[in-house]
Amino acid sequence: PAVLAVGLCFWSCMVLLMGFANQFWQLLLLRVLLGIGEATCNPVAYSVIADVYPDEHRAFALSVYHYGVYLGGGFGWICGAINFALDWHWTFRLLGILGLATVPVALLVFWEPASVKKRREEQRKGKAVYSVMEVVCCLIKSLPFWLLLIASSVRNIPGYALGAWLPTFYALEHGASSEDYGIKVGLVVLFGGGIGCFLGGFISDRLSSRWRYSKALVIAVSQLLAAPCIVAVLLVPSLQGSYGALALAYVTAETWLGPAAAILQDICMPAMRAQASAVYIGVITLVASIGPVLVPAFFGIGSQFSKCTHGVGYSLLITVPTLYVASAVLFFLLALALHWRAPATQESKESTPKGSSPVPESSPVLANESEH
Repeated sequence: PAVLAVGLCFWSCMVLLMGFANQFWQLLLLRVLLGIGEATCNPVAYSVIADVYPDEHRAFALSVYHYGVYLGGGFGWICGAINFALDWHWTFRLLGILGLATVPVALLVFWEPASVKKRREEQRKGKAVYSVMEVVCCLIKSLPFWLLLIASSVRNIPGYALGAWLPTFYALEHGASSEDYGIKVGLVVLFGGGIGCFLGGFISDRLSSRWRYSKALVIAVSQLLAAPCIVAVLLVPSLQGSYGALALAYVTAETWLGPAAAILQDICMPAMRAQASAVYIGVITLVASIGPVLVPAFFGIGSQFSKCTHGVGYSLLITVPTLYVASAVLFFLLALALHWRAPATQESKESTPKGSSPVPESSPVLANESEH
């Protein structure tokens, strides 16, 4: 928790300083430092949430946490429209001040109950602390971890692609001003993404009480449903119709973050969770950076394609739905891998005291525990 508070303070300072940048290199450097500060957040948060909430409630708890992505993302889109009323420097300054104002609150609420510490001690097997190499050696021998890593990486690419190119699409294909699409897309992200996020966690927890592999299966089905929705976003001739389809796309596509994070916590020992989360988040973020670069690779291929005469819509049409479907296939394979290990996991769950988080003994991440 202390690491989380320090990271919050650091990245809020970087945001504030971005409001005083006057040259590109200054903005770039501060943006890099901002990313370093933000990188402290998810690994620590994942581990803390996994310790506090047992696995039957973990997907929804992580989904509630991940609503911050859509709350902040939606607000970010709206801030883009605010730039026309305020200088962009002031947008960063106000956001930095807001972030710093939350630091005292974080210091008050980021604490670990004694019951959580006791539960972790009861569940702990082997050492209390593992080195990075020990964690990596265990992870690379885990088939579920590899499938989760690849599936999440593939799913993360279209998210980054849409974030980078959706404003260009609406400006070129529909002639929308940034004031218009900034506010409306912001509301879609805020509410559509939030609904999808909550639904993914809620449904996953309800089903995983009977079928442990259901978290991965929920993600797979939702991504298949999202593919035609994003096709409609790019082909519907009406701007308002495109916004409506985008809302449906967010409701279906954005179910994945909480359940995927919960799967990671389920297959890792408590003492390994933070480092495993750091590896997972680092890899899927690096892979996702392909998204904004991948879209321009298809420019010009379909310059005569109906409703996508500028090429941006056509490029998004090739990349985003295709990767949604590809990730759905990979998450389905992950569900099969988890299903194969379900009997041993269920025995472990039945032998675990009620209210505590079961440790899946059959997971390859834990199978090598005795070696360490």
